[in-house]
Amino acid sequence: MKIFITGANGSIGRGLVSELTNNNLTHKPEFNIVALLGDGFGDIASDGKDLKFLTGDICNIDDKIKTELIDTDVIIHLAAVVHKPNAKYEEYIEINCNATKRLLDEFINLSNSKIKQFIFISTVSVYGNYKNSIYYEKDECKPDTPYGISKFMAEELIKNISSANKKYFNYTIIRLATVYGGSNDRGNVKKMIDFIQKYHFFPIFKKETEKSMIYIKDVVQSIKVCINNNKVYNDTLVLSSPPITIYDMVNVIRDTVKTFVFKVYIPLSFLKRFRVIDKLMMANVYCSNDTIGKLNLKIRDFKAGLTDMFSFKI
Repeated sequence: MKIFITGANGSIGRGLVSELTNNNLTHKPEFNIVALLGDGFGDIASDGKDLKFLTGDICNIDDKIKTELIDTDVIIHLAAVVHKPNAKYEEYIEINCNATKRLLDEFINLSNSKIKQFIFISTVSVYGNYKNSIYYEKDECKPDTPYGISKFMAEELIKNISSANKKYFNYTIIRLATVYGGSNDRGNVKKMIDFIQKYHFFPIFKKETEKSMIYIKDVVQSIKVCINNNKVYNDTLVLSSPPITIYDMVNVIRDTVKTFVFKVYIPLSFLKRFRVIDKLMMANVYCSNDTIGKLNLKIRDFKAGLTDMFSFKI
């Protein structure tokens, strides 16, 4: 089976390439991988017998990408604009949405595979922040950030194209909670860990506020399980670990990295003037029971994920 992975130089991409090519030498490898790196990133490893690295731009799909798509069975589309504060709204739309459509159109037109599955990695940001309770898989989406809006637009495009081309491909959309771990992690959990290790304190605004996250190795395993799996054809999944309060997160980080930290309580009355406080107070909790049951997954809680993160990094 030939798999084409975009965004292979990112944290999830690196872990996924490693997992899909990590085969016992006495057995025939299960996958042939083409890993697409963004222009300017360079190779992350040397090509191997069952692994080929390709440099290219999903906004400008050239002949070398098109050639690889001809016999591709599955695309895993990871490439996206994320964690880029200075990015303009138009950049989010162009890369996360428009480029996704062009890639899918080329895949449909060029691939001669009978499998032809398009796995799109999305985000729980598509739900927005409109309630202070658990978000379930089928809840309404009201994205309120350029990232969330662009990802939701891409999801809708994929579904619309699927409706018009039911015989030509199957999609699987995976909405990820905040991802942590990985070799080049730039996410909020890593920033939180770095802050605690450097300053040895952390502000607590509301002790009982809960957040959902997902460890990168669980993300990688979940994507792998979705490959050529008709249980998740034309389906939208949510992937998150059990929720944890900010207060408990600080304690887990403290115990895992073996440091001391002062929890500084900041009164809400002092922060009411800042708009960001509304988001901090929202309990961003996402239920992935349907996904976990459907795929028979075992998802680590934050303590187990952090313990593994500091003992082995993808």
